[in-house]
Amino acid sequence: MYFFKDLRPERINTEKHVYCPVKQCSNQVERQRGHFKKDKNYRCDKHEIYISPSTFEYEDYGNNLLWFDQDDTK
Repeated sequence: MYFFKDLRPERINTEKHVYCPVKQCSNQVERQRGHFKKDKNYRCDKHEIYISPSTFEYEDYGNNLLWFDQDDTK
């Protein structure tokens, strides 16, 4: 899981691309438009996250939660 200290202080987005939000990562992906999609075109393979201009999501649902307990598995 990436914490605030692991992320860039500012997102880098262009009209066509979005950079990985993890500090020191130079990977960029196509810019998503409309609904968030978990697609290989929007994935930073180095950090295994899907990226949009405003957020990112882990492949594994459980890693997207700030905490995880039995109620989350129902």
